[in-house]
Order: sequence, then C-alpha cells, then structure tokens
Amino acid sequence: MNAGYGPPMQVDDDTWVKNFSASLPGSYRNRYDTDEIRVHAAIARLRGNSPARIGVVPVAGDGVGICVVAQDSPSLFSNIAAALRFQGFDIIHAEAYTRKLPSGEREVIDLFRLQPQRGRPNAASAATDVAAAIAATLHDILAGKLDPSQAQPAPQSEPDGSLHDTRVRFIEGDDGALGTLEVETGDRSGLLFTLACALSNQKVSVERSEVSTVNSRVRDRFILA
Repeated sequence: MNAGYGPPMQVDDDTWVKNFSASLPGSYRNRYDTDEIRVHAAIARLRGNSPARIGVVPVAGDGVGICVVAQDSPSLFSNIAAALRFQGFDIIHAEAYTRKLPSGEREVIDLFRLQPQRGRPNAASAATDVAAAIAATLHDILAGKLDPSQAQPAPQSEPDGSLHDTRVRFIEGDDGALGTLEVETGDRSGLLFTLACALSNQKVSVERSEVSTVNSRVRDRFILA
C-alpha cells in the first residue's frame, strides 16, 4: 500500500480539476479559490488506487498544513487523528469533505492545520518531512501494523473542583434525523482523537466536519452518516 506524501505536482487537466470541484459540496467551493482547489485536486489525482495520499498545503498563521485524501471508512477520521498523535501533533483546525467517485467509492478530503503537542518543541523538519512521517504512520495503521488505540492520551490529573464547560448537542436535519453533532469544550491535547474514537466505536462515518480552536475553546461540528 502506498500512503503517499509530499508536495503535489501541478495538475494541468482543467477538466479533472473542474470535475473534482463539482463533486464536492458547495461549502467547499465557497471556502477555497481556484488555486487552492487545484492543489487539493492534484493530491487526489496522485492518490490513484492507493488508500491514502498526503500533501502539504499552505495555511494562514502558525502551524503546518496538510491535506489527506483517502478512501472513506467509518474509522478513517480516528485513524488519521491517531497518526497525528503518534507523530506529536495536535489539531488546531480541521475540515473534512466527502465526495463520490464514478466507481461508487467515497473519497474524503481532510484539511488540517497542526501544531506540536504541548511540551514538544516546534518541528524543525521541513513540512514535506512532517508529511512523510505522518504518511508512514498512517500507512502502518491502515495496514494493521500499528494499533491506533495506543495513541490515546494518558489521563491527566486536574485540581479538585476543576470544571469543563462542555456543551454537546445534536441538530435535526431536513429529513428529521439528528445528523449533525456539535461539541464545544475547553481545549486539551488529544481531544479530537478522543471524539473521533467515540464516533468510530459507534460505527459512524463523518460526512463533513469543521474543527476550530479559538482562545482555548474548541468548537467541533460533525455531519454524520
């Protein structure tokens, strides 16, 4: 299996880029401009028939930006989060979009802005080296060579009387189903991995998501399938 990494090569096939963009939800097209979509499309094209491909993407502000394009599965989101944990990164911002390929396969486009876990120094390696390490770890997880549960953060003791203002709610969609999960809580290392594992354990796929951290508060929104 080839879980690729590295900078995407230029895609000159405008038809490929146009079809790639059209296959994703309108929220994706509203967020990204033509040049950004072209970069994401290049990574998707390089994936080919392999389960996953990782490319480096520019991000605003501090951190490392990566794009993971992968074959969809209920455990995919938690497996990616585990790979990031193993490589010493926390997620500052994340977005996930799902598209259906002509073959009928579902492909996920995950975009992350990463920072080193608390207590770890800033990564001195080039972004492509970081992507390579994450890709190798994800490769091992998807191949069953590495147990993703080992990435679970160790419990941390907190002072007596500590409180987390955590809010969880499900939102009803037009079809009456409670298909959107929103979580707001205080930021802590490994939080997204813990949430992703909870969803995976319930055999729930993440159709689309947006994760953001503002002033030590995490706001997660998951569209579930």
